[in-house]
Amino acid sequence: MKRLRYGAIACASILLVSACGGGNDSDTGGGAAAAKLVYFMAPNTTPTRYIQQDGPAFEKAIKALDPSVEVKFVNAGGDSNQQLAQANAALAAGAKALVVVAADPNTSAGLLQAAEQAKVPVIGYENPPIKGTMYAQVIFDPEKVGVQQATYFAEQVAAGKLGAKPVKISRQYGNKGDVYTTQMLAGQNTVLDPLISSGDVQVVCEDYIKDWAPDNATKATEQCLTKTQNGVNAFFGFYDGITAGIIAALKGKNLKIPVYGGQNPELTGLQYMLTGDQQDDVLKAFFWNAANDAPIILRAWDELDAYVDGMVAERRHTLTDDLISDLIRAEDDGDRLAHDELLMLVSGLLIAGTDTTRNQLAASAHVLHEHPDQWALLAEHPELAPKAVEETMRHSPIAFATMRTPVEDVELGGVSIPAGTLVLVNSAAANRDPAAYDDPDRLDITRESPPAMLTFGGGMHYCLGVHLARIELVEALTVITRRMPNPRLTGPAPWKPLTGMSGPASMPIEFDAEH
Repeated sequence: MKRLRYGAIACASILLVSACGGGNDSDTGGGAAAAKLVYFMAPNTTPTRYIQQDGPAFEKAIKALDPSVEVKFVNAGGDSNQQLAQANAALAAGAKALVVVAADPNTSAGLLQAAEQAKVPVIGYENPPIKGTMYAQVIFDPEKVGVQQATYFAEQVAAGKLGAKPVKISRQYGNKGDVYTTQMLAGQNTVLDPLISSGDVQVVCEDYIKDWAPDNATKATEQCLTKTQNGVNAFFGFYDGITAGIIAALKGKNLKIPVYGGQNPELTGLQYMLTGDQQDDVLKAFFWNAANDAPIILRAWDELDAYVDGMVAERRHTLTDDLISDLIRAEDDGDRLAHDELLMLVSGLLIAGTDTTRNQLAASAHVLHEHPDQWALLAEHPELAPKAVEETMRHSPIAFATMRTPVEDVELGGVSIPAGTLVLVNSAAANRDPAAYDDPDRLDITRESPPAMLTFGGGMHYCLGVHLARIELVEALTVITRRMPNPRLTGPAPWKPLTGMSGPASMPIEFDAEH
């Protein structure tokens, strides 16, 4: 989460200078507790990273600088009036600083004016408020992102991937007047304007998408398709929410038109890239923070090693018929397992037997919830549970890739891979290969004799716990679908990054009472 972490640290450092440190320590009626009260004001829940990533990263960074600072989080739900009311409440509570991602920058002047009158600094974050005084602003470079998006698109035009010229495109921007929209559009235009002037590209539709909302992008797409009688060669958006809205409209009309302009990757955007519906994505956020988390990681490993070491020592004195005892016997018989190797293998089996299944169960439940007909079908026909496990793991796996090393030179798809090269294999893409599966994007727990999905790997490295995992998932999905009819999400269900073990980080749901 490199950019977000640096942004959070920058915000925290600015705040400690502007509001919480060094200067005037007097309180205006809020008491000692209010002297270091800071509000992190999110605009909405889309994208979910404001709630799931940026906010917690900010709090962690500011606590590292001053543990006495209290951070409170509020969410405006996309309503600038609500955000203004939240700001006034924060000021009344004695807030010493506001970190604001504007719900609507164009109507944020009132918030900035109220903070200025209260002499409370405002730090604009990402999509900042405008038309007033800010103490500082933390923002990535939207113009550079726009250049990257347009450069890739221009390469596709030049290569003839979008057909004969002029290439007819529909452009969908962000919320009109937003800093992001203005700067990202400027970046795109540095590349696209020459193509438009030369006649290589023709803009047949363009719209500002209010609130950056996917449903508004869907409406704009439908209107453009009607206006042009489907005469569009490509759609060009601003971020994954807008591209998702475009794709929804295209799917609704059963049209296959390439969509460009992804950024700030969300799960849907990355999934659409796997299926070919979306052509690009500009990655700004990276989730891992190994440098800061190293002490926690190492402490956890030490505790796990101590636990496993104790378990192995106990088995040495009292062998049983379990796997650890068999591994000890093999070691004692002169097999190649050293003590450290035995500890590593047992630790790996313990983690692999718990983390994978619980995350896949959440992912399977999530995709079944998105297909209520399949959820109800499984509830009525529990004998379909084994097929449901295979299909949900094919359609929505938690592991999107596996690593392999060829032992000899090979050629695959016209690419030469020398022996010894570490290859990251996209098993999730293979699971949706139209050459292997009919209608691969469709979830169907009644598929008859489909090819084996590759989530468990293959060959000598086929998942050791495959049988246990299948049994656990079959039992769990059978019970969940039967006892939880008509499930509905009650909040965001963000997925963890696809670069590691993925799946929903949380999935709050409600369901009908059993009859």
